[in-house]
Order: sequence, then structure tokens, then C-alpha cells
Amino acid sequence: MMKLSGLKAHIWQRISAVYLLLYFPYLFWQIQNTPIITSIELSSWLQSLFTPLFSALSFIAVAFIITHAWVGLRDVIIDYLPKERVNFWLSLYGLFLIFICIDLLALVIWIFPTTA
Repeated sequence: MMKLSGLKAHIWQRISAVYLLLYFPYLFWQIQNTPIITSIELSSWLQSLFTPLFSALSFIAVAFIITHAWVGLRDVIIDYLPKERVNFWLSLYGLFLIFICIDLLALVIWIFPTTA
């Protein structure tokens, strides 16, 4: 397992926090400026919302959300759980985040199927 120092973790958490602080107002602005008339048009609405720029920024935001969550809960696990079980719980938490990433990837593939 890669060792992550407290200073590096702090820096990554601050970087992710600043990015997300800038991203979420942009996300709400994009959603407000994309009209949707009925729920039947949800699929076409999602496809019009996810332009290449918005998709790239959203991908980075998801990566930073996972990073932010990893650092925050990693610190809680290290600080408050018994030292003998820290590696087990960190591994379990890392596996949980990997499953979330796989689930998000499956969702993206389901929403935007290839036309090939």
C-alpha cells in the first residue's frame, strides 16, 4: 500500500476542495441553462448537457470527490480505529471506492452507449 503523508493528503484535500468549490456553481449554471420540457426527453437532455468540456470537467470533479472522500475518511480511520485493524479498514474502504468507480463507469456506458 502506498504511504500518503499527512501533508500530501492535506494538500490533495485542499486542491479537491477548491476545484469542487468552483465546479458546483458551474454545474448548477449548466443545469439551469439547459431546458427540459418533459421527463420523456431526459435522455436527450442528458446528452445535450454533457458536452465534451462539461464531460471532462465532470470527470475531474468525480475524481476529486473520490480523492476528497478518501483523504477525509482515511484520516478518520487512522485517528479513531484501533491500530491493529487500520490496514484492514483502509483496504476495505479502498475496495469500496473502487466499486463506486466501476459503478460510475457502468452508468456512463449505459447512458452514452457507443453507436459502433
